[in-house]
Amino acid sequence: MMSYATRRLVGVAFVVVVSALFLLIHLFGKVALYHVNFLSGWTLLVLMLFLTLFNVRKKLPFIPLLSASTWLQCHLYLGLF
Repeated sequence: MMSYATRRLVGVAFVVVVSALFLLIHLFGKVALYHVNFLSGWTLLVLMLFLTLFNVRKKLPFIPLLSASTWLQCHLYLGLF
């Protein structure tokens, strides 16, 4: 089992790597004259829907969809992204 500091470090490193990849895809897409507006817009929409699901998860605790702490961690890291 990972310690709190190790989980935090892994989570932040994952967010940094995913953010860098998304930024590279966005920049290369712009250079290649693709419509990157759709990519960033759909990504934002999906992230906002997932972040909203955390509130639904808190209001329906009887549904066994992972623990609330796992949802909170995902919520924090996706919000940071």
